[in-house]
Amino acid sequence: MYWTHLLSGSAASILEPGHRWGIFPSVGAAWIMSEEAALKSDWLNLLKLRASYGISGRADYGTDPYLDVYGTGEVIISEKIRQASVV
Repeated sequence: MYWTHLLSGSAASILEPGHRWGIFPSVGAAWIMSEEAALKSDWLNLLKLRASYGISGRADYGTDPYLDVYGTGEVIISEKIRQASVV
């Protein structure tokens, strides 16, 4: 039986400073069943049962969040100018 564990961290600079980092743990186990005496044979080289569980990061902020900071590039000085440019 083989065990693995991992603890990773990552950050998103687009989030507010106090909530940029996340820690994501995971664990896994594997059992090489073909090494058991009952399953040893000439035709079976490797049979492994593997399971894992982990927490992944979530991106539950909206799409294109940079538009709130940088805008779309449209500047409208007044409604009259906007109507004049449409004509």
